Amino acid sequence: MSKLNELRKAHKMARNGNFTLMDEIYHQDFRGYDPRVSAWINYEEHKILLPTIQKVIKGGKSRIIFENEEFLCFEVFRKHLEVENDFIVTIASVKYKNNEIIEMESLNENLDFDPSEGQDWNWEDSE
Repeated sequence: MSKLNELRKAHKMARNGNFTLMDEIYHQDFRGYDPRVSAWINYEEHKILLPTIQKVIKGGKSRIIFENEEFLCFEVFRKHLEVENDFIVTIASVKYKNNEIIEMESLNENLDFDPSEGQDWNWEDSE
C-alpha cells in the first residue's frame, strides 16, 4: 500500500472515530501546519481537527507527486459540503521519521471550477 493510500485510510477511519491506524503511522512528536487555523498543531490537536474538518470538506481524486521512504508529496481535490460550487486543490508534504509521519504541511488554493467535470471520477465515488 502506498503511503498516500495508508494516510487516506487512516483519515477515513478517524472520520468515524477510530484512530488506531493513525496511532500506528503518526510519530509521537508529530507537528503539522494547518492553513485553516494558520498554526502548527501537534498530534492530539490534529486528531481533534481532522474529524471536524471532514464533516464540512469532502476529499476527491488524489495523486502522488513524489514518494520515497522519508517523504510524500501529493495533490488532492476537495469541495466544501456546506457551500455550493466551492472547490479546493491541496498540495501536501509529509515527512517521515522511522517510517512514521513526523511533519505535515499543506497549501490550499480555491478553484473556480469543479475539477471532476469531464474527468473519470466523481465526488460520490470518492472517500
